[in-house]
Amino acid sequence: MTESEPTDSADPEVPELSPSAAETASAPTPSAPTPGPADTAEGPPAVSVEFFADATVNYALLQNRIPVIKRVRLANRGDTYLGQVELRIATQPGFGKELRLEAGSMGAGEERVWSDLGFEIEHSYVEGLRESLGGRFEIEVAAAGKAVHRERHEVELLATDQWNGLRSLPELLAAFVQPNARAVESLLAEAAERLVAGEARLDGYQSKSRQRVAAQAEAIFAAVQARGIHYANPPASFERAGQKVRLPQRILDSGLATCLDTTLLLCACYEQAGLHPIAVFTRGHAFCALWLEEESFAEAALDSHSRLKNRVDLDAILPIETTLLCEAGASFASAVEAGRRHLADESEFVCLVDIARCRKVGVRPLPLLDDGKVDEEAAARRRARAEAGQSEGPALELDEALDLASLHTHVAGEHGDERLDRWKRNLLDLSLNNRLLNFKPSQRTLSLLGPGLAALEDALAEGESFAVLPSELRPPQGKGLYDLASLREDESRSVGDLFRRRTLLAPMEEKALQSRLTEIYRAARLSLEESGCNTLYLSLGFLRWRRSEDSDRVYEAPLVLIPLGIERKSVRDGYRIGRSDEETVFNATLLELLKAEFGLEIPGLEPLPEDESGIDIARILKLVRHAIADWKGWTVVDAAEVGLFSFAKFLMWRDLEAHAADLRANPLVGHLMRNDGSVPGFVDPSSMDRPEDLDRTRHPAKVYAPLSADSTQLAAIHAATDGHTFVLEGPPGTGKSQTIANLVVNALGKGRTVLFVAEKRAALEVVHRRLSQVGLGEFVLELHSNKASKVDVLRQLAESLHARAEASTEEWNALAESLERRRSELNAYVEALHRLRPAGFSVWDGINRLVGRGPAPPAPLDLPRPAEIDAARLGSIGGLLAELGTALDIVGDPLAHPFADCWIDSATRARERSAAETLDRLDGALAALEEAVAPVCGEFGLDGGGLHAGTTAALVETVAWLADAVLPVPASLLAEGAA
Repeated sequence: MTESEPTDSADPEVPELSPSAAETASAPTPSAPTPGPADTAEGPPAVSVEFFADATVNYALLQNRIPVIKRVRLANRGDTYLGQVELRIATQPGFGKELRLEAGSMGAGEERVWSDLGFEIEHSYVEGLRESLGGRFEIEVAAAGKAVHRERHEVELLATDQWNGLRSLPELLAAFVQPNARAVESLLAEAAERLVAGEARLDGYQSKSRQRVAAQAEAIFAAVQARGIHYANPPASFERAGQKVRLPQRILDSGLATCLDTTLLLCACYEQAGLHPIAVFTRGHAFCALWLEEESFAEAALDSHSRLKNRVDLDAILPIETTLLCEAGASFASAVEAGRRHLADESEFVCLVDIARCRKVGVRPLPLLDDGKVDEEAAARRRARAEAGQSEGPALELDEALDLASLHTHVAGEHGDERLDRWKRNLLDLSLNNRLLNFKPSQRTLSLLGPGLAALEDALAEGESFAVLPSELRPPQGKGLYDLASLREDESRSVGDLFRRRTLLAPMEEKALQSRLTEIYRAARLSLEESGCNTLYLSLGFLRWRRSEDSDRVYEAPLVLIPLGIERKSVRDGYRIGRSDEETVFNATLLELLKAEFGLEIPGLEPLPEDESGIDIARILKLVRHAIADWKGWTVVDAAEVGLFSFAKFLMWRDLEAHAADLRANPLVGHLMRNDGSVPGFVDPSSMDRPEDLDRTRHPAKVYAPLSADSTQLAAIHAATDGHTFVLEGPPGTGKSQTIANLVVNALGKGRTVLFVAEKRAALEVVHRRLSQVGLGEFVLELHSNKASKVDVLRQLAESLHARAEASTEEWNALAESLERRRSELNAYVEALHRLRPAGFSVWDGINRLVGRGPAPPAPLDLPRPAEIDAARLGSIGGLLAELGTALDIVGDPLAHPFADCWIDSATRARERSAAETLDRLDGALAALEEAVAPVCGEFGLDGGGLHAGTTAALVETVAWLADAVLPVPASLLAEGAA
């Protein structure tokens, strides 16, 4: 990229990250040139040079063969021709070889562009740099052997061990990760000794266990930590400007390291151990992260916070705060927790550099510039102090059940059962992000206290509703779930008395309880309005389970889920909860987890055991306790919790699991699974009617569309009725719901049954409202949300059975015939309007041409039968009009021409001679007239020159009037004189 390109980075000074080191150059800059002597010479040719190059040069660029100069553009901006032109690029000091570019001869406005210049950095010079210094590119343009333009471009020459920061190619950071350093080998040997006996080996990802990878990462962390490294502050804004990097040997020798130094050191150790490290940059800080599976990002450098954070939350990547390597008492778990905190604020995130991906795109580590022996005595003293204060801390527990393959939404070349398995895998969430497996208290959960789970379920099954009051009782030992078995005898007696008055207790203060109930009420109502599904449940009984026997981390999963409704008649009455008209279910997601991960099945739960009042809670809990009796650390807890749970995806997963054979037999689903056209019976959508053909092929009597529809919508209606499979799409407001309503009506008219499914309840209600408006509401059976109760279903069925038609078949046929006639008339008009005429265009085209001309005066034309004028005649008329226009341009306005009153329509030699003689006489008469008028003009002080007929007549008339007024001269005499 170039610096002129836009960037979406959180920091406007940090350039946009490039996808790979092999594909993208660093950030070249067409910096403003510094003029040389030739620029100030008098009248130099107008030559311009655009020079794109890195703002920094270091050894890493040379090591990875990344061109420093990206592009040069030379342009002749003047009006003069330039002979043989040569462009020379030199460096000061001599960090690169001089470059000569032949441009050939260049005319005015011509330019030359070079993008593959082959500029070579002087290896010995750059390798020997120990401190940064300023340099420059000197550019000279010569024409015909004479310098016509010079300019300079500044560049910073970095030390060999100096990283140039994110202002240039971020992937170059991987060059400073040195996995082959002797110091790294020493650290890995110590890390292997720290692993558990029998597992003292660094085997990378061979075990396919994230827990094993984490153990290796922890051992390496501890080995580095034991070296007693001291923390040193990095320079300000190092992530943008870069810094000198302490390589592994120097860190162990000096015992000092910045956050970037420790990050690169830990990345080098992980890479040498066969793991995939990541360097992460936040604002003013750097730390390490590690893939727990043999993966890497598709890009070497990435500025997407979410793509990293999602994988950290999924335990696919482990963030590690490397500055804790400088604190002997810090545990590896605390370093991981600190790394997670760094990712909590997205605005602080800058970018990441995936070291494994950098290697794949060709970024190689720097050579071992300083790989000598460590000062053993100083290192031993630091190590003794560090080991004395080092503590192991708690072991790190990871989610081993995570399936990274489910992150991918498409797998190339997938067919049949493989695709069905992927659908099921994407629907079934067996990660610990699922609250059906890992329940955690929140603002949308509420612990309830009652005399027992069975009594509470029985009362709800009998239709009782309960008020909820605050209680001073609190969960024991700070646990989120209140175990009812932990209540004291007096507490149980008090809770039982309130229960008989249909009141439950919640272990919290009154203000907090009302806020919690309001939040639950609003969330449940919103879910019902948006999806049409009730997500509010009462969880009775919880399974406390562990990933392994020696794990200290305990998870809680609800067992029995009773659907609830919550209502508030008034502010004074408060909220009441009761059972809704849906089925009680067991946590089927938990059953699938136990079966898939632990091979544990619990028989006797399908169907759920029942007693005299609903389900038999006591028996269900006994079945679970019997199944886990031999599992160490697993228990069933008697607890009641209100929460929001969604089963929609699990129910779809169960349908795929139970009806796989039926799905394969379906033509449409079979086509989607195979996607190769081999499934018989699948109709090609190309055979559908075209919208423009519908008026000819479909009679109005054969389609039932009571709502307005255009031709494209009618085509979709007919396609659905004919059994075609298609996707109907369009932006909001284009009539999709109206089209769906027409589609349903037409299918009903054809004797079909339609199942209409939508993710949001609002979509169902819009279509239902439109169908009710046209009188078909009785034929719609609503099977969502509160409309799906048994009473409502029976009521809707009764309404459809008693529905009566409002119009007869004869009325419909008459209306359809009338519509057909009017449609035919309109189509005939449209066809005539757009039919090509003999002149080569339609009436529609002619009207558009006239409208485009704007208002114009009428021009009467004597054209016999204009409709019969063909294209040839029209072309001839157009040619004549063009000639007339040319003549008008030459002659001007005919009415204002001197010969406007001349009606001679032909020219002969005789007329030419007669005209010449007449003009000669006229010339003599005019001369006599001017001579006669001159005395008069002199007397009146007038200018007698330039007289013409009009002014002369006016003058004679004036003189005659004056003469008549002064002398008794007969007017006839004056008239003769005027003549």
